[in-house]
Parts: sequence; C-alpha cells; structure tokens
Amino acid sequence: MFIEGPVGRVEAAFAERGSASALLCHPHPLYGGSMHDRVLQSIDDGLAMAGIGSLRFNFRGVGASEGSHDHGKGEVEDVIFLASWLGERVEGIVLGGYSFGALMALAALPAVQCSKAILVAPPTAMAPAAAPAPGAELLVLLGEEDDLVDADKAADYFAPSKARVQRLAGADHFFAGSTDEITRLVADFTGGQANGT
Repeated sequence: MFIEGPVGRVEAAFAERGSASALLCHPHPLYGGSMHDRVLQSIDDGLAMAGIGSLRFNFRGVGASEGSHDHGKGEVEDVIFLASWLGERVEGIVLGGYSFGALMALAALPAVQCSKAILVAPPTAMAPAAAPAPGAELLVLLGEEDDLVDADKAADYFAPSKARVQRLAGADHFFAGSTDEITRLVADFTGGQANGT
C-alpha cells in the first residue's frame, strides 16, 4: 500500500489486528535497511502474539517510497506523520524501531501519542542528550556483544526513564540467533494492552 506522506508516497504494509497497532521503523537506509528487515519481523511476530497490529513502512528514498534520505531530520518527520495517520485508524499506538529506526522512534517519541515503545539496539551515542521523560512505557533490547551500540552506555542512558532494559546474551547488532527471544520479549511486554486506557 501507499500513504501520501510529507514528501510524496510512502510504501507501507498495514497488518490490522485488534484495536491497537505498532508503527515499526527500520534500520539505516544507507546500509540496506528496509521495512522487510528480519529483526522488525521478530518484533512484528511478538506483536501478533499479543493481538496488536503493525504498520511497517519504508523511510523516504527507500524501496518505492518517494523522496531522498535526509540524515535523520526528515525521517523523524516521517515517523511523526505516520503515527498521526495510524492514530486516526486505531485506538492505541505502540512505537517501535531497530537500530537507526529505534533512534528515529526515540527522537519522535515526545511528539507521538503512544502508550508503549520498543527500541531494539538504539544507538544512544547519537541520541538526544537525555532520555525522554516518563510517558510511554519503554522496552529497550540490547545485544551484549553489539559492536555498534555499547550495551552498558545504552543501559545507563535509559536508567533515568525507568525503561525496562533487557540485555540479550551472545547477541551482536544483528541479533542472529536471538530473534525468537526478541519475539517472546515483545509479546510479554505488550501483552495486548497497548491502548493506554
């Protein structure tokens, strides 16, 4: 499907399940990231187990989405726009992302009405100076062997926000062999209670 976005058509896939849905943000476009990412699929599988839908999309300039990569600025705009689009169609929103997508979700979080957020391997060295104030309930998944995101520093970054931080033993930045664990943790975290009521 296509959604008319801030700079043209956005390529997306909307799986409706129940009254709530998650907006899922993919890894870095310049390194092959797209809405078809395997880690995003693991998140989506966990959401499905909890009866929560998903809206996956390609950031501007990826796949059939129009526009061009905007080094994060326009991509945050995409997240905020699509969260608003989704909010008009479902009763509750979960915001989620992996790697670059987690960073974009984190940056958009103050402007998005959501009850929960799922951030997998967020590169906190590039994040805003402070984690968002408590609002949405946060699940942060970190790979203990991640050579791109320092698990200790990322855990420290989210400590003031009272996020639920889970370290995955043996997992690197790509979470090979850990996708089933991601699915289980997402299903447990969302538990079908995403509407914030």
